[in-house]
Amino acid sequence: MPKNVARTTRASNPYLHGSDPFSELCPFTGEPLREHDAPLFFGFTTDDSAAAVCDTLRVKPANRMQGRAVEGIVTALIVEHEGQGRATSYSRNREYPAYLAADRYRHDGFGYWPIRRAVDLLGDAGLISENRAKPGTTSRIQSTMWANPTLIDAMNGALILPVQPCELIELRDGDGVPQDYRDTAETERMRRDCRDFNDALGSALVTWSGGTFRNPYRRRVFTRDFRSNGRAYASGTSYQNIPKAERRSIRIGGAATVEADFSAMHIKMLYLEVGAKMDGDPYTIPGWPRDICKVALNVLLNATGEAAAVKAIAYKMIGDGSHPRQRDLQRARDLADALKRRHPRIADALHTGAGLRLMRKDSDIAARVQRHMHGRGEMVLTLHDGYRVRSRAIDDLREAMAKASKAVTGTEIRYTIDCRF
Repeated sequence: MPKNVARTTRASNPYLHGSDPFSELCPFTGEPLREHDAPLFFGFTTDDSAAAVCDTLRVKPANRMQGRAVEGIVTALIVEHEGQGRATSYSRNREYPAYLAADRYRHDGFGYWPIRRAVDLLGDAGLISENRAKPGTTSRIQSTMWANPTLIDAMNGALILPVQPCELIELRDGDGVPQDYRDTAETERMRRDCRDFNDALGSALVTWSGGTFRNPYRRRVFTRDFRSNGRAYASGTSYQNIPKAERRSIRIGGAATVEADFSAMHIKMLYLEVGAKMDGDPYTIPGWPRDICKVALNVLLNATGEAAAVKAIAYKMIGDGSHPRQRDLQRARDLADALKRRHPRIADALHTGAGLRLMRKDSDIAARVQRHMHGRGEMVLTLHDGYRVRSRAIDDLREAMAKASKAVTGTEIRYTIDCRF
C-alpha cells in the first residue's frame, strides 16, 4: 500500500467558501494560487468501485460516467476537508476550458454533464452544500461546493488512494485549454521522467506541519508550444504551494529537510543571453521598497505588453484587489521605468513574455537535478527554481544544481541555502 494513502476521518476543519476567481496557475507568474478555492480535479479514487460508493451514499447516477463523477467529487471534497478546509470550485459553464480539454487529459467522468449531474445528485441528497455563481458571471468566477457532515460520516473509514494524472505532459493554448499533440521522442522521454519521479513520490512519505500530502503527483505544463513553460506542477495542496516558512516543516521519510534555490534566476538568464553580468541586487532601487521592486520586476519578466504589465504592477502595489486609479497606474509606470533604467542591458526583453521561454530553461534544469538526485537514491522536491531534500543530501544537491545550471545556460548559477527547520 502506498505510504501516502489514508483513511477518512471526522475532521472538523473550518470551510472557506465563496465565489473566488478560479485559476490553478497565476496568469503572470505561472505559480499555483493557494489562497483561492481548491479547483476540482479527479486525483483520488477509493479501494472500492464507483458503483459501490454510490450505493454507500444512496445516490443513483444515470450512467457509469456520472457514477465516476460522483466518486471523483466525493473523494476530492473529503481530501480537501481533511487538508486545508477550502471549498472546491467547479464550473457549470460547458465552455469551461477544463471541459474542452483533449481526451488524453481527462479521467472518466470529468466533463460538463457528468459533473453537473453528480453535483445535483449529491446536493439533492444533502451530502454537499453549494455556493453557485450567478449565470452570466465572468468565466473566472466559479461555483463552489463543500462536504456536509452527512457525507463525512457516510464515507468514514473509506480508503482513499491518489491517482496519477491521465497525461503527464500537458500542452495548453493561450487560453489555458489543454490541447492534443503528436508525440515525439522528446515528449516520450519527458513522460518517462515524470512517471519515474511520480512513482518515487508515491512510495515516499512526505509530511509537513499540516499533515501528509495526499496527492503529490505532478505533470509538466507547456504553453502554446514546447519551447515555452514546461514547469512541473502538482494538483491540489502540495509542497509547491504552501508558504516558504511552512515548507521548513517538511519531512521526507521522517527526516528534516533543507532548501536551496537559485537567486534571481530568470534575471541572470537574461543577462547571460546578452553576454553581460548582473551588478548587485537586481531588486534594489533607491526610493522604492525592495519587496515591491521584486514583484514588479517579475511581472515585467512575464507580462506581454507594457500596458498589461503596468496595470498588473498597479494591482500588486495596491494590494487589496481594488481597481487602480490613474495615479496608481502612473506610480506603477514610474516603477517600471526605474527598473528598466536599473537594467538597461535586458530592458528590451521586459514585458515581451520572455518569462515563459525562461521557464522552459528552469524546467530543464529542474529535470536534470531530479535525474541526478534520483541516481543518488535521494528524493528531491522540485520548486521550479528551488529544491528541498533531506539534510544529509545537501552536498549531492549542490553538485546537481551546479551541473544542471551549467548544462542548460553555459555557466553555474549561484544559489542560496535555507537550513532552518
